[in-house]
Order: sequence, then C-alpha cells, then structure tokens
Amino acid sequence: MSLSCGLTRVVIVDDHAIVRRGVQAVLELESDIVVVGEASHQREALDVIADAVPDIVLLDLKLGGTDSNEGFSLCHDIVSAFPTTNVVVFSAFLDRRLLLEAIRLGARGYVQKDVYVDELLRIVRAVHAGEVGYDNQAVGLLVGSVGAGIEDEPPSLSEREIEIIRLVAQGFSNPEIGEQCFLSESTVKYYLRRIGRKLGVTHRAEIVFAATRLGLVLD
Repeated sequence: MSLSCGLTRVVIVDDHAIVRRGVQAVLELESDIVVVGEASHQREALDVIADAVPDIVLLDLKLGGTDSNEGFSLCHDIVSAFPTTNVVVFSAFLDRRLLLEAIRLGARGYVQKDVYVDELLRIVRAVHAGEVGYDNQAVGLLVGSVGAGIEDEPPSLSEREIEIIRLVAQGFSNPEIGEQCFLSESTVKYYLRRIGRKLGVTHRAEIVFAATRLGLVLD
C-alpha cells in the first residue's frame, strides 16, 4: 500500500462497528488525517497494522470483553512490532491504574470516548508530531498522583538526572537514552529509579509531569 504523503494515517481498533464508523467520519473531515484501516480484535488489528503502516492506532482497551487484558496485550504487541506506529488509547473508561498501565506498555496518548472532537484531533496531531497526548481528565489524574509525591522544597537532581528526564520527556526508550548518554541500559534504569524516589513517583509519565511542574522540562 502506498503511503499518503503529508497525512496522519490512522487505524481504529474497537469492537463496536458503530464507534469505528463514527470516529472515521469525524477524522476524515480533516484534510490532514486519513483512516487507513480498522479492526475489531487483536489478531485482525495486527494484520491491518502490518498492511496499512499507520502513524497512529486509536485503541479501545476492552475488545469484546469486560476487562482490558486484550487491549493491553495488543498495545504491547503494537509497540514491540511496529516502532514507527504510536498507540493512543481511546476508551470509555479511565482510572489511574488503566492510565499508568497503558503508559507503561508504551501508549503515547489516552483519550476518553466522550471527549470533544477538537480535543481528540489535538491529541492525534500531537502524538503524530512526536509529543504525548492526554485529555484533560487523564492529565488531572497524572498531575494529582504526581502532586502527592512532591514536597514544597524541590528535590536536588544532578545534571545527569535532569538530562535523562528530558530524554524521557522526548519519548526515548531506555536503550536509546543509554546510547545518547553513553550508559548501559541497567544504569539508565538505576537513574530512573533514583529520579523516581527523589520526585516521589514510580512511572515514566509521572516523572515527566513532576519534572514539568518543577520547570525541569524544556518546551
């Protein structure tokens, strides 16, 4: 399949056909976005993504069931097998556990299905541009969890720790950070654990949000 130059290519994965059709209709009103495929379950999704080579996958977590296991498994598979494709979770449900697990598995965004169209478009475009994208409620959960761990006195971070935080904020993986900083992957993990302890958080996204609040992440 030939690539559409200049367009953000999207695959929609949701077990409800009416949702897929509705989201496609909304996205394709935009001149810079094209839906190049859709799927209703994990195996179909992987086949469609391999064929369509999308920039973004809008992924519902609850695919044909009451839990999120298939969606999380698919998120992991997409991130592992298709490094140029970014996952944005598109779900009717949001809580801290779902959000942080999605981030841990490599999702670059999280948006609820009842979000305004303009917000969905903003997130799709942000993630395609190499940023992360969360709706306001997801941001609120992250900031709330981060805020609980930050004391009034800013923590003391070394230049190396700040450098690593900024690379995390840019979306680099641990091996990529290691290459940039001439460190082993295990040393990068050690730094991230130490940074997390200093900031009072445990997840990568929380580290970025905490560092942003402290003015450590440059725009």
